[in-house]
Amino acid sequence: MTRTATFLLGILGAGLLGCGGATPAVPKGLPTPEAVQKAITQPVETFKQAVQPAVSGMELEVAGALKSPRCVASIEAIPGRPAVLRIATYSDPASETFPSVMIVGQVGATTPAALVNQQVRAQVFAMRAADSAVLQTPPGQSVLITITGATEKSLSGRIEPNSMLQDTSNQSQVPLSGTFTATLP
Repeated sequence: MTRTATFLLGILGAGLLGCGGATPAVPKGLPTPEAVQKAITQPVETFKQAVQPAVSGMELEVAGALKSPRCVASIEAIPGRPAVLRIATYSDPASETFPSVMIVGQVGATTPAALVNQQVRAQVFAMRAADSAVLQTPPGQSVLITITGATEKSLSGRIEPNSMLQDTSNQSQVPLSGTFTATLP
């Protein structure tokens, strides 16, 4: 409970108790302490949600942890072509940082909300550092992504088990799993 709510409830309680020791009846129409608390905290929580940026990030397990605090998504639709979902740890290749991940897949929807609970066959490309080997979906294969949630500001999902990436330096295959929450433009 906030200090303001505690103070208001204290004043309310003192006014109701009076000085005579007998507890007077609570007048009708007077708000309950719970209603006062809700009236104080609800606008604050609504304001926090409105101004708080969407949390983003990507956590993958691919021959060790690969984490990025940044993740962005977009759905690109060109008339006459299938829509493409793009999820990456960068929004502009010129500002790419490492580790770096890009996931691209065709989708049958053009809004994030329409993708929830849908599975997307995608190509994944990842690099731990600028000078490291590229880990990518093996030729002729895809990685299955499930979109688990969407809001106006974000898109969340997971990489389904049994997904594999190929290390381009030695052609070995490594298991891939993980989750993401991406901000939307």
